[in-house]
Amino acid sequence: MPRYYFRLWRGFKCEEDPEGMELSDVHAAQAEASRVIQELLQDWSDGDPEPLDRMSFEIVDGKGRALLTVPFARRQGAKTPSEA
Repeated sequence: MPRYYFRLWRGFKCEEDPEGMELSDVHAAQAEASRVIQELLQDWSDGDPEPLDRMSFEIVDGKGRALLTVPFARRQGAKTPSEA
């Protein structure tokens, strides 16, 4: 199974994901990013730590290629794997 990494972008700052996660395909990786975003948004329900429109997950494959971006503020606006 391929391994996907989830870079967390906060504006121009990037937090690398050193471990990644084995998932069946890029669609499963996109679903996982969306799930984590939902959890984080619930944790931050008392107030956003920073503007959500500047935060996103960038999904990267094992070769370091960025495959798609899942924004926090407008998850429905994420690039689909076919657009990446």
